[in-house]
Amino acid sequence: MKLDLKFSRETIGPDLGSGLTVALISIPEGMAYAIVAGVDPVYGLYTGMVTTIVASLTGSTSLMIVTLTNAMALVTADALSALSPEYDPIRSMFTLTLLVGAIMFLLGVLRLGSIIRFVSTEVMSGFVFATALLIVLGQYGELVGYESTLEANKLIKGIDTTLHFSEWDWPTVIVGAASIIILVVLKRITAVEKYADVLIIVLSSLFVFLVGWASVELVGDIADVPRGLEALPTPVLPDFSAIPALLTAAIAAAVVGLAESSGVGASYPNPDESKSDMSRDFSAQGLGNLVGSFFQAMPACASLSRTGVNASGGAQTRWAGVYAGLLLAIVLVLFGNVTELIPMTGLAALLMVIGF
Repeated sequence: MKLDLKFSRETIGPDLGSGLTVALISIPEGMAYAIVAGVDPVYGLYTGMVTTIVASLTGSTSLMIVTLTNAMALVTADALSALSPEYDPIRSMFTLTLLVGAIMFLLGVLRLGSIIRFVSTEVMSGFVFATALLIVLGQYGELVGYESTLEANKLIKGIDTTLHFSEWDWPTVIVGAASIIILVVLKRITAVEKYADVLIIVLSSLFVFLVGWASVELVGDIADVPRGLEALPTPVLPDFSAIPALLTAAIAAAVVGLAESSGVGASYPNPDESKSDMSRDFSAQGLGNLVGSFFQAMPACASLSRTGVNASGGAQTRWAGVYAGLLLAIVLVLFGNVTELIPMTGLAALLMVIGF
């Protein structure tokens, strides 16, 4: 696998800016998806470090961000819940990550990514549209401060959330709506458009902090954000004895992950106009998981939403993904307590604009 690691002074600024935005988004999303999987939120953060860096260095789609997603979290939850009590669920999760990585890497080596070429443009466009719609609907509740209690899909929950507008938290709505408006305006100003995503996170956080609206949900309300050296993953060994018990689940997770990520290359072409190689992207996701499994990472795949954040932030090269992983670690070590003040509605506004 030939790696293109060109480094340019002209792209450092945009890549650092978009990398920082991805890092900040990855804090609440990583923790939330880890909670969905039923494990400590810190493992969702670890996944956004090593896994993201390795996959960014080796992938064909230069803006692709490989990290924990909602779909992978759900598959992980099912796999861990089906394990017998003889296995440690946490070490088994790292084993699952290892197996998913091995399967993804093998599929890439066998050049099975070429299968995507036989999928029609209409089908791929429909898939990307559906994914973008799910991103928007998934953030609707955070934007208005009301989460539907219905056991239904996101569309039905979105309708239910609208019908319960009388129960919305209006300070949350004001911050979210203002964030969308300001973000759209900032993206039309040439001097700041590449840094608009970072600015909206900073501005919304400062506003909520200064005004003191206690009803606006913050990142810290999801879980305590680790800080200091506790925010960094330490090397571990997966439980190799759990491989037979997890192999079927790993195959399912790999298929789900690759299906979820199949539209990333089509949606976000390389800025240098080079063609994406889906097989190489398969292998990159596999390598990210393989290495991540030894650093307490959860199963991951290319994220359309996080890749969207990366592209929206003005990323130019694969180094943006590398910076995202590094900056996530640095931000948590130095400013973990500060990131707890980021309002969820501000992040929801950013993701909804990207989804649209």
